[in-house]
Amino acid sequence: WSDGCEEYYVMEREAIARALGLATTRIPFLSQLQDPIGELDPWSEEGLEALRRETAEPLTPMWHQMVGILKIMDNLFEGKNVLIMDEVGVGKTLQAVGAIAIFEYQRLHFQRTGKHSDRFSQSGRFRFHARTTSKGVRPKPSHACPLGLVDNTLFSPKQRYAIFICDEAHYGRTFNKLRIACVELTARSRMTVALTATPVMTGPMVFTCSFMRAPPN
Repeated sequence: WSDGCEEYYVMEREAIARALGLATTRIPFLSQLQDPIGELDPWSEEGLEALRRETAEPLTPMWHQMVGILKIMDNLFEGKNVLIMDEVGVGKTLQAVGAIAIFEYQRLHFQRTGKHSDRFSQSGRFRFHARTTSKGVRPKPSHACPLGLVDNTLFSPKQRYAIFICDEAHYGRTFNKLRIACVELTARSRMTVALTATPVMTGPMVFTCSFMRAPPN
């Protein structure tokens, strides 16, 4: 068993930021400051006031979170899914949100320059062209809701997604509505990022039918 990030051990946070195409370790589109106490909703008036105080601290991801973001982006361009299994409270959600921010940052960079950042420029698996989230084959009609309603939902055969992120993915271990939704969205996405503090694979049956088995599109 390995953590899947051995290749990043030699990289400092600044090197990871450069690999993501960033000039600093700050993640674009995210708040640049945080309340060190962390007891207030940052979207509330009190929370916004706390961010304006001198006590506010820079919001910079930790090394392992930067690695997680880079791993997600590397796998996106290589056509692979990702399972993040850090312990509770280690910051899996920030890794997922950070990857979305970097994805948009890279998309805008491609829009301006016509090319990817250096690290991703050699990849032949993904390009920010029109319909980049399409695999060229329409998924079968969804069974997650009646056919008359499906075109007005996330499960429409016309929908394509770049990254599907499922938090608390262990709830999809058994056959339930979440699992069906995950299977359908995985089929419509370039890659799936599953977040769980509990291993998804807990038995042979679960291993053989996990929604993470679906290959990236």
